Formats: sequence, C-alpha cells, structure tokens
Amino acid sequence: MATVGDDDFDYSRHAPVKLPLGPWQCIDRACEEYEAPDGSDLPDVEYCSHVTVLVLCSACSGASANHAIRLEAPWADCDLNPKRP
Repeated sequence: MATVGDDDFDYSRHAPVKLPLGPWQCIDRACEEYEAPDGSDLPDVEYCSHVTVLVLCSACSGASANHAIRLEAPWADCDLNPKRP
C-alpha cells in the first residue's frame, strides 16, 4: 500500500493510501519508540504510538500532483474497493 507522498504513485486511480498524522518527529522516525535499547533502529516498527494512520482512497480523496489531500475519503467508503460491503 502506498503512503501519501510516494513520488511514483498514480493518484488518479482508486487505491488505498496511508496518510500518517502526528508530530513531525514521529513521522520522520525521530521518536525513541523506533529505537531498540542499544540505540539501533527497529525496522519492524512502521509508526510509533503517537501517529494515527488514515487509509484513504487516492482518487476519491482528490490527492493532487503535489500530494495535497483536498478531501478525506476513507478507502472503506470507495465504491471501487473490492472489500466494501
């Protein structure tokens, strides 16, 4: 799944994209929750507990070429989501 801001992603197609929300230092992996006790990076920790991740539909949310989100449309509400009830 793509994350908002991925440069090679086609935002005109309906697909789920992650939009992480939280303090910049946490999104930038500068939070201590990304480090093991010995100071090494924990690559299995995708986001720390300070970050909330929204999963949006890229096309329904209106992501533009500069990756700005004009409207938050959850992936679960997209008519083209194959898992939508």
